[in-house]
Amino acid sequence: MAISRREFLATRPQQLPSKSKMQVTVCLPRLPFIYMKKEEEEEEEEEEEEKEEQENEVLEVTGESFTEKR
Repeated sequence: MAISRREFLATRPQQLPSKSKMQVTVCLPRLPFIYMKKEEEEEEEEEEEEKEEQENEVLEVTGESFTEKR
């Protein structure tokens, strides 16, 4: 007893909604982790910028002293 393709597709459970639900449940727990990672990266960048600024200040001071010595 053969059934047509259209009947088969109509009777079998559709998988798209379940897949999209799975994607949502998988993505939601990761969101806070991603935000925390971004915050940590921003903090690290800020720290690096502060270090560079301090190094630049030291270079400026030493640069001035070099010109004064000459």
